[in-house]
Amino acid sequence: MNRNLLNIFLTILLFTYGCDAPRNNILDPAAGVQDIPAVSGRVFKLNPARDPVPGVLIKNKSGTLSTLSSTDGSFSITVLNERPSILYLEKPGFHPDSVLIDWGNSKNVNFEVSLNSIPEAFNTRFFSSVTNRFPDLVSYRFSFETEILDIEGDLDSIVVYSDEFDFNRRLEFNPGTRKYEISFGLFDIAGIDNPAAIIAKDFFLISYENTGKATITGVSSIKRIITTEPRLVSPANAIETPSQPEFVWLNYDPGFNPEYSIGIFTDDIQPEPVLNFQIPKGTTTSSFKLNSNLPPGSYFWVLFCKDEFNNSVRSKPASFRVRN
Repeated sequence: MNRNLLNIFLTILLFTYGCDAPRNNILDPAAGVQDIPAVSGRVFKLNPARDPVPGVLIKNKSGTLSTLSSTDGSFSITVLNERPSILYLEKPGFHPDSVLIDWGNSKNVNFEVSLNSIPEAFNTRFFSSVTNRFPDLVSYRFSFETEILDIEGDLDSIVVYSDEFDFNRRLEFNPGTRKYEISFGLFDIAGIDNPAAIIAKDFFLISYENTGKATITGVSSIKRIITTEPRLVSPANAIETPSQPEFVWLNYDPGFNPEYSIGIFTDDIQPEPVLNFQIPKGTTTSSFKLNSNLPPGSYFWVLFCKDEFNNSVRSKPASFRVRN
């Protein structure tokens, strides 16, 4: 009898005082919201405007807890009282970052963090140029050009890189075109003497920032090399012509929507360009009548052909003289 009374007394005592016990388990639905460790804040771009960055993945080290920043860059995440607490921030187009949370004596921490965007390459082109000379000399040049979007303005340099060909060259900024550019010859590429070996091989753009970070910004490859030579018919062999000569060449179509142009140069030791004429697109004839007068003198002309990938080829020169 006494034992039953004791059990009843202990039960009453438990309900009387136990219901007011602190709720320290954050998984307990009855625990106060203020007891749940939480981190909130905003994510901005690392630029003067401090634009918010939506869609940033914010997660703990194990990835078991995560959230995304909203349209104004704000976020909130519980971290289950991890010690130490580290949050990792990731979004495509930005360098990943992490933040060590200093809890102090608080269970709620608020902070702001700025993400540094990765320089973005666009309008990137990698193309070949073939020049034919007498008697049967052929030279090859390769050109790489790109535009770069650098929001923070912390870009130090851009290089084009190929591990396969042990190639690493810096692109130079051209203020006229607003592009980063480089041109190099076959002899600059280690280990090849056949230009076809470079076709479809990936060359990578690597951006180096003032912070020391290096990132692959883009990749491109040579699509083709135009090896078929255009053949000129007339004028040639220093023949005398009127001041408005007609230029004739053998029918020539290397494919991939070619465009044609004619270049006229002075026939000197150091040739100077005189005129350059774009042949109208869709022209099916293999001739072009000059509609302006050339002054008397000695000249040579060449035919250029360029495909839709910007690969080009130049014919051997043909000389002519404009009579007095």
